[in-house]
Amino acid sequence: MLTRLKSILGWAEKRGLVKPFNPVLNLNVNDIGEQASVGQRVLQIDEIAKLWFHIESTRATLATKSCLQLIFITGGPSV
Repeated sequence: MLTRLKSILGWAEKRGLVKPFNPVLNLNVNDIGEQASVGQRVLQIDEIAKLWFHIESTRATLATKSCLQLIFITGGPSV
């Protein structure tokens, strides 16, 4: 999560959308917690059905909805 946040802020900083020298960009995982561990849990069929329904009912673009559903179908990582 921290890596993604730093990427987003770096992108926004380069385009002048946020103030330069944001302190979040200097954070390390050790500063705020620990590295996430990989779990073994998988979604149950009823949980997948609920997610699918909620994705369909959002105002997201068709491309975003399709991408999320493809991730669920294939088990692909959401990097």
